[in-house]
Amino acid sequence: MENGKIAKKNENYYVGLDIGTDSVGYAVTDEEYNLCRFKGKHMWGATLFKGAQLSEKRRGFRTARRRLARRKQRIQLLRELFAQEIGKIDQDFFIRLDGSYKHIDDRTSAMCLFATRKEQQEYGKKYPTIHHLIVDLMTSNEFRDPRLVYIACSWLVSHRGHFLNEVDKTNISEVTSFSAVYNKFIEFLTRDDKPLPWNDRPNLMEEIEKVLKAKENISQKGKNLGKVLYASGKVPKEISEECPYNMDLLLKLLCGSSVDLKNLFGNEEYGELATKSVALSAEDETLVAVMQSLNEEDGELIAVSKGIYDWSVLVNVLNGKESISEGKIDVYNQHKKDLRFLKDFIRNHCKEKFNEIFRQEGKSNYVAYSYNVKSIGEANSVEKKANKEDFSKYIKSVVAAVTPYESEKFDYDDMIARLERQEFLPKQVDGNNRTIPYQLYWDELNKILGKAEKHLSFLSEKDEDGISVAEKILSIFEFRIPYYVGPLKENPNNNEKVNHWMKRKAEGKIYPWNFEKKVDLDESEEAFIRRMTNKCTYLPGEDVLPKDSLLYSAFTVLNTINNWRINGLPLDFEVRKGIYEELFMKKTKVSARDVNNFLRSRGAPDGTEVSGFQDSKDKSADANVSLKAFRFFYDLLKTNVLSEKDVENIISRAAYSEDKLRLKKWLSENFPSLKEQDKTDIVSQRFKGFGRLSRKLLYGIKSIDEEKSDGREYTVIEAMWHSGCNLMQLLESNRFAFKGEIQKAVQKYYKDNPLTLNDRLGKRYVSNRIKRPIIRALDVVKDIEKAKKKVPPKMIFIEVARDLTESDKKKLVSSRKKQLETIYDKIKNDTDDY
Repeated sequence: MENGKIAKKNENYYVGLDIGTDSVGYAVTDEEYNLCRFKGKHMWGATLFKGAQLSEKRRGFRTARRRLARRKQRIQLLRELFAQEIGKIDQDFFIRLDGSYKHIDDRTSAMCLFATRKEQQEYGKKYPTIHHLIVDLMTSNEFRDPRLVYIACSWLVSHRGHFLNEVDKTNISEVTSFSAVYNKFIEFLTRDDKPLPWNDRPNLMEEIEKVLKAKENISQKGKNLGKVLYASGKVPKEISEECPYNMDLLLKLLCGSSVDLKNLFGNEEYGELATKSVALSAEDETLVAVMQSLNEEDGELIAVSKGIYDWSVLVNVLNGKESISEGKIDVYNQHKKDLRFLKDFIRNHCKEKFNEIFRQEGKSNYVAYSYNVKSIGEANSVEKKANKEDFSKYIKSVVAAVTPYESEKFDYDDMIARLERQEFLPKQVDGNNRTIPYQLYWDELNKILGKAEKHLSFLSEKDEDGISVAEKILSIFEFRIPYYVGPLKENPNNNEKVNHWMKRKAEGKIYPWNFEKKVDLDESEEAFIRRMTNKCTYLPGEDVLPKDSLLYSAFTVLNTINNWRINGLPLDFEVRKGIYEELFMKKTKVSARDVNNFLRSRGAPDGTEVSGFQDSKDKSADANVSLKAFRFFYDLLKTNVLSEKDVENIISRAAYSEDKLRLKKWLSENFPSLKEQDKTDIVSQRFKGFGRLSRKLLYGIKSIDEEKSDGREYTVIEAMWHSGCNLMQLLESNRFAFKGEIQKAVQKYYKDNPLTLNDRLGKRYVSNRIKRPIIRALDVVKDIEKAKKKVPPKMIFIEVARDLTESDKKKLVSSRKKQLETIYDKIKNDTDDY
């Protein structure tokens, strides 16, 4: 509104929108920015709504729910295999087992596992933990009750360990081998012919292994590792300058310390991340989030470092034993011994603290650490468990000032040392269990079934397909639905929209032991690839090309070369062709120095410099684009073993497939002419990531050159060679009609494939916090159009607020008053100086 004027009702009007995460402000004006009125009121205001939550939180619940559901499915299948045999001796066994978690008054039986109290007591006395039972079944040749075999099998099937190691499950020694993780770490550090950041020598790996598995505190372990790698114990200055990482911090990271990301990688941008430091002992979800926030190379360093750290943790879990359960029995015995000593020590020296530590509810006492609430009565409860760090600090604060008796001194010193390392009173259920690979538990299960088959004949019985019950149990244990198969849909005739793409070979119930007979893995993987392919930036519905595909990498190189200038002038065709063929087709990386040397070799005068590099001042800066795949497949293309189409298909497949074995199998089935070594080399290559453009855009859309009269049609990639223009110049230029052709293709696509608003937002992967304000803003505009008798606004002005993260919201923001006071104080000081 200006000078009291009010806009007329149905003239052209503008709409202004201020879109936030939980509100949309709006104002409607005429072309002179006077507020419009509707039913006697100004057309401005705001609509408030509850901000949407990110999908991350719900995804965590969904993942946990799916994991528990699949665990229950495995247990149910195991029960079906044991049901008949156990039913012969105890028909109510599974009923009691299902009710064991309930209060004793709600159970159908007072017993948890066995029918009589005597059996229950004998079991508890003989097997204090599940690991005692597992070790007994692994080693004993005597007959054992099938219920005991089921209890051990069900626990192992429920707690399988992680599946990150690709080592053969029958080769247990390789699982715990240090050389595998160490060589992978060294391979990463020395990639691209980089020097090893320490002097190698015989037996160095054994010395590093000894340091990492030693039971020392983190700081001492870091010092010992430095002494092994460097004679002085400190990283030499010349290595610090050459190495792209801070080696001092990297060594501390390997030993378990928390390090600053900015200082570790020497990257100031990492100082702005929500998580500014990293420790390899963190939860997997935290480490994944950290790695995703780093660039690919830095994230990979965290991954290979974690492999070494997890190995050191796993060695401590095994505690020198061959099996996990034997190591856990040692943990049980050590806890029992430590607890007996601690109780006696507290009674002898500070009896008044006994109840506080062992019987009362406390934040960091033994009750909170062990989470044993029986000793403090059912009316009370422990609100929060105490972790190892808090418990160790609490106990140390109690016993540190006490002078032990001479007879207690050895055990006392050992207690203090292990409290500092957080190893006093160890527990079987521990965060370090996440480092246990499934191969170790599979070996235990296999040994149990091998012993039990001698006495329980049903384990050796085979079905019509020749699969024994024991083999079925092992298949249940190691079965995982491959990521490329997705959810298993049991009812293919159900028309309900389900998020699945699995393709079947045969009908019938899918079990772990018949999975490959029922599911077509190849067709399912093809469907997964088509489903996961992103769409072209310019042509909706067209799949994008992998970054390393022959066509896309040629485009990126050409798009880069066409941006370069010599003395402000673009490069002519022969120069561009020479740079492409003589440099990019032969070198892994092309730097500004390489290009300048090439120009001089072609007769360019001294002082001629190419401009257009990201960092023109740094002559060693590379172009950040390459023809990696072309150079790798050059010999196979030259000898006609593979065609360009074959290579493109292989790169596309490799870009999606993380399963190297399946990729090699696919190569064998589709390209039988490839030698075994060629297939191994292809599988070892990394073709990751996808571009933003499709094959149809680069090689399918054609246009004539308006500056030529020959009428020849060019594709986008051909026009880039022909004209020397980059992609944006081609699309905006009147010389070619690519822009118009693209608009026609887009209009035709949306005419043939109409999309709702939710479909459009879904295809753009818009988060909930952005999607909800967009929908609310469109609703506001619809209401305004309705008030204006369905006349659309001439212009819409939009301001979108930045979405604050949780860490941003917690930052202290100075008030405007405080900011003004700071400015006035500064001015006062300036005037005084003046």
